[in-house]
Amino acid sequence: MEVGVRSPKRQQIIRLSQRLLKIALGLLVLGLVFGVGFYGVLFAVAPRPVAKAYHQWGVPFQKCLECHQSGNHAPLMTHRPVRFCFPCHRPREDQKK
Repeated sequence: MEVGVRSPKRQQIIRLSQRLLKIALGLLVLGLVFGVGFYGVLFAVAPRPVAKAYHQWGVPFQKCLECHQSGNHAPLMTHRPVRFCFPCHRPREDQKK
């Protein structure tokens, strides 16, 4: 066999592996796009509390859980408790003046 000439079987294997690599890369990119979009939507629809003394960045999450897990004076949390609130639930200014 000449140097630099590949057999038809080897060429077929190379084409197949290139095709599979392109498919895997496409699925990875598609998964990343859907993942970022999904979390973007979750951040966009998270309720934004009115900025009060207890709805500020420095408040520890245990204080949030005290109110939002009891349901007495605040709406119940609709998700599992996490160690941070404000990346999703950004305080907003009060509209009533």
